[in-house]
Amino acid sequence: MKKIVYTLIIVCLLGGGVMLANYLIVGGPVKSKLSADPRNEGIELSAHYRAYVLPKVLVLSLDNTGDSHTQMDVLRCVLQASEA
Repeated sequence: MKKIVYTLIIVCLLGGGVMLANYLIVGGPVKSKLSADPRNEGIELSAHYRAYVLPKVLVLSLDNTGDSHTQMDVLRCVLQASEA
């Protein structure tokens, strides 16, 4: 029983560490870069590594766009995210 509990704790800690690393390395800088430009308000774009562990592939997830935003606004956000 103790082995199962310790295994679950280790898996949770590793998963949390992976998520935290993704946020600190990729997600946080992208979020701060996009929030610095007031034109990006209403566009929700997030970033993480593929499967959260493959650092050679960056995933940009467009979660929401406002009704007044155009395709150029979204492209500007993607370019700003790549700069970050």
